[in-house]
Amino acid sequence: MNKKIFYLFSAALLIGGLTGCSSSDDPGSEVNQINPTRIGEALDDITSQMQSSIFNCNQAKSRTRAASDIDAQIPKENEVSFNNAVPSNAVDITEGDPAIYNPGGTWLVPKGKTSLGKGICGGNGTTIYVEGTLEKPNIYTDKATIIVKKGGKLILGGNGNRISGNGGTLIVEEGGTLETPSGELKIANNEKIYIKGDFSCKKACIQGTLYVDGNLTAEGFYSGNTAPNQYYHGDIMNSDTRLYVAGKLTSTDADLWTDGYIRVGGDIDAGSHAIYFQDKTHLIADCGIKANLVEVNSNEAEIHVNYIKCANFNQWASSKVYLNDKGLIDIDGTYTNKNNGNNAAIIMEGDGAMGVVKAAKISFNGSGSPETLKDCYFIQTSGSQKAGVDCNIFNFGTGDDADFTKVNFVNGTVEHISEGKVLDASGNKVSDEVKYSIPADGCHGNGYVPSKPGTPDTPDTPDTPENPQPVVVSESHTHDISATCVQTDGTNVYVSYHKRGNEQSGCLEMLSTTGDVTTLKQFVRDHDNAIDFNHITLDKSDKRLYAVGNNKNGGFLGYVHLTDDGKIDCTSQDMKGLDSTEIAHKTYEPLQLVKLYQAQRSANTTHSKDGGDGNCVIVNGDNLQVASTYGYEIFDKHLNPVGYKQTAGRAKHLCFSPDGNNVFAIHYDGTQIANENTEVGLVLDKFDKSDATMQSPVFSKDANKVKPNNGKNAMCVYDGKVYVCQSMNGLYVYDANTGTQVGHYKEDIWSDEHQKDLAICANGVAVDANYVYIAYGSRGLVVLDRNTLKKVSSFVSMRSANYVTLANGYIYVAYGRNCLKVFKLVK
Repeated sequence: MNKKIFYLFSAALLIGGLTGCSSSDDPGSEVNQINPTRIGEALDDITSQMQSSIFNCNQAKSRTRAASDIDAQIPKENEVSFNNAVPSNAVDITEGDPAIYNPGGTWLVPKGKTSLGKGICGGNGTTIYVEGTLEKPNIYTDKATIIVKKGGKLILGGNGNRISGNGGTLIVEEGGTLETPSGELKIANNEKIYIKGDFSCKKACIQGTLYVDGNLTAEGFYSGNTAPNQYYHGDIMNSDTRLYVAGKLTSTDADLWTDGYIRVGGDIDAGSHAIYFQDKTHLIADCGIKANLVEVNSNEAEIHVNYIKCANFNQWASSKVYLNDKGLIDIDGTYTNKNNGNNAAIIMEGDGAMGVVKAAKISFNGSGSPETLKDCYFIQTSGSQKAGVDCNIFNFGTGDDADFTKVNFVNGTVEHISEGKVLDASGNKVSDEVKYSIPADGCHGNGYVPSKPGTPDTPDTPDTPENPQPVVVSESHTHDISATCVQTDGTNVYVSYHKRGNEQSGCLEMLSTTGDVTTLKQFVRDHDNAIDFNHITLDKSDKRLYAVGNNKNGGFLGYVHLTDDGKIDCTSQDMKGLDSTEIAHKTYEPLQLVKLYQAQRSANTTHSKDGGDGNCVIVNGDNLQVASTYGYEIFDKHLNPVGYKQTAGRAKHLCFSPDGNNVFAIHYDGTQIANENTEVGLVLDKFDKSDATMQSPVFSKDANKVKPNNGKNAMCVYDGKVYVCQSMNGLYVYDANTGTQVGHYKEDIWSDEHQKDLAICANGVAVDANYVYIAYGSRGLVVLDRNTLKKVSSFVSMRSANYVTLANGYIYVAYGRNCLKVFKLVK
């Protein structure tokens, strides 16, 4: 029987100001047992500011595999670090006669100093750190890496408008500056630029990789003296373009011509000019597209959109426009399709997606007999999707206009609408019910027949398992952090987050779902925004939430107390009239932390981030068992270390058997890791629960390979089988008694275009009596039949699915870069 996944909810996070929170925490008799190295951290509860970030919906945004493949090509922040320490061996190039003519050097322009016009030999890992001013360097022979620190400045010119003469990488950290005296920036196909913050220039010709964690603004996106037009393109984006803009992409003075792989988090805006999506453009637009004219004209052009606002819109060749759920194409003038019936199409994207095309006139080429001239193929839906067309005048390419009653939409559920209400073939309202409503917000302009505040954007229907219809509360996609773990006590749901890249700024959430509606009950983060949470676990008996992750010092283990109703206790304890911030070590702050000693000590020898990492924690009786960079580290509930066992490689995950009698653990083998793409072996360990310090495994079995080696690699045990996520290699299943492999599932992640597997990873897994649920990276939620491991259903969405857990008939999935999504599987 076919299965559908109903997408019920998304929590997207929003940075706001800080307020205090209440409740209390009495340390009681624990005081004398506290680990003397344990410290406390203050917590801020900003729940009230986060309530508007809850997004409840019936069947919300999803992405096709094509969109997932696009996102796999987009540059990511975690490809580089925006917090690079200057090594002690970096040589000042402003003093004396440094050997900058030799390749492989590590060079420094110190703060307050300037290097002007120097020739620097690239190659062999040449790296230049800029704390002062590096002006017009001539980098020759081979590529180099330039890192502009806070307060530093790079002024281009030594290699024309490029960063070097033969490729390389430029990283501009927050507070650093990139200047182009000519006003023009040109990025070649062997160059990569990563900028933390906004960037603007007169002209930007992007034919390589550009990552902008902010807004990107240029007068025009081309090179040379003549702006591109219908007859002359010149140097513009090409098929090598790889562009990510977290904020807005704005062309102020010229038409915008695109190509390559592009993702933009904010608006794409050309003002009174045109935007031409042409050649091999593969675009994901997370917000709006605004221009006088929008044209999609190429057999290989493919754009995924939420909102298009323009005077006129042309779509030709075999181009595809994927319209996301509650998507709106709002055209003041004419939509023209010159390839009707031959693949030029607007296609609804996502299970149950709803969208609207609104135009003063729609013109398309009719074909065949006079009777079929009116057949319209270019708006396509499938399954429970639907599209509404609000337009009164059509032209079939015959020279005469006709009213909409002459048009026959033949590709799915496409309805004639007016003011959100469905019209019959004669133009009469079927009912007064508004069937099509799109909210007015920053990514949908004025919306389409938006509902009044406090009312649903979709009509009310009974909430039943067969027809779940939660309402949209609001949407927000501005908090660039990643959901890492989901845990539930059966009623409440807890989600942890960490910041992408090498910095820290995580948080914790508490939610609940009732009647297909999810409510955010609490959102907290550490007061200094300096902690990342990688994994959490509940201890119901002691009313605690334990967490592992990292802060500026490295890996940590910690906990917070929970109140009787399950909320996180955020109170800073008053001790003898002193606020805890005045007490040494701040012992009585609500978030109690201790460093993962072994992980921090071994970090330098395991090729991990500085200070190591905590990857997973479980509660085993009176002990806490932690998987860390070092291996297995064991603490008591007062955070005192009680044992450890070093593993050959990083320990990744821990879980109990359903009966609670055994602990299963995985770690990497001793493969020397050169970089994140090094394939490593995985080892599956089984321990008796009584072996609290994890010294004597019942068995220790080689368990195939993992690639890349920086994935989530979660696992679970069900009905005598161990289910292990092994990144790009998919999901493996092992016999819980012997460790023998008994099953395997892997998504088809091969790319014909790139002739290799894409980095799409199995990250998290949960199992029930009938199904296996996999958080499968950019493939989203994948559901398998438990007995056959054959795919039953899936839900592809933005970002990467990292972790999955089940509770009360709901499927909770932690997604990378901003949210938890809640699903329900129905027939």
